[in-house]
Amino acid sequence: VQVACGAFHTLALTGHGEAWACGGNGYGQLGIGPSADCRGPTPVRLSQGLEGRIASVRAGRRHSAILTTSGEILLSGDNSQGQLGCEGASGRAVFERCEALKEVAVRSVFCGADFSVVLDHEGIARGWGYNDDGELGIPDTEIVHAPAILMEGLEVRAVALGWFDSVFGLAP
Repeated sequence: VQVACGAFHTLALTGHGEAWACGGNGYGQLGIGPSADCRGPTPVRLSQGLEGRIASVRAGRRHSAILTTSGEILLSGDNSQGQLGCEGASGRAVFERCEALKEVAVRSVFCGADFSVVLDHEGIARGWGYNDDGELGIPDTEIVHAPAILMEGLEVRAVALGWFDSVFGLAP
C-alpha cells in the first residue's frame, strides 16, 4: 500500500497491485485518459502489453510515474519540461512505458516537480526533465529530454527528491 501526492492529484496503490487516482487531470497526470478532473478514486489505465504488476506509484507536479514488478517505468501527464523522458511528446493521458529505459532493470522511481529519477539494481541513477536550477545534479542546466546517467562513476544507494532539488546517498 502506497500513496503519492502531486500538486493537485493523488495516486494510491493497493495491496493487490492496483493503482487508483483522483484530483486534477488537466495534463493527463492521473493516467485515466483524457478526462476532466476526478473527484473520487478511479482505476488507473495502463497501456497494453506490459509485464508485471504495479509495485510503486509516484507523483510530480503535473506528471506521474509507475514502477512495475518487472522493473518497467510507466509515465503519464505533462511533458513540457521533459518530465516523461521522451523527446517530442506533448504529454500522455494514460500510462505508457518509457522506451528509453526498456533495457534497464529499475528498482525505484522518484518524481520532483517537473523531473524524475530512477535507480537501477546496480546503483546507477538516471534522470530527466527540468534542470534549470541543477535539480538533476549535472552541470548542464538545460531540460533533459531522455534519461541521462547521474552521479557518473558512483554507486547510488538512495535518492530523495524535493520539489526543485535532489539528494543522492552514495556508497562509501
